[in-house]
Amino acid sequence: ITPETISMLIELANDINLKKRIDGLFSGEQINKSEQRQALHTALRFGGNAEKLKPVFQQVEDGLERISVFIDD
Repeated sequence: ITPETISMLIELANDINLKKRIDGLFSGEQINKSEQRQALHTALRFGGNAEKLKPVFQQVEDGLERISVFIDD
């Protein structure tokens, strides 16, 4: 990767508002347009103040429980 490549990648990230999109992903913003819900995989790695994401954590826990039941059967 050359300095020119890095510069181009930074420019692209700025052009598509990448920082705003990443912030939305981790703040529980509805980014999964096809299913009209948040991307839940980020909740599995979330390490901050979880009060806002409690409903999301419950969805994750419910999903993990369904996976566990499926695997055990």
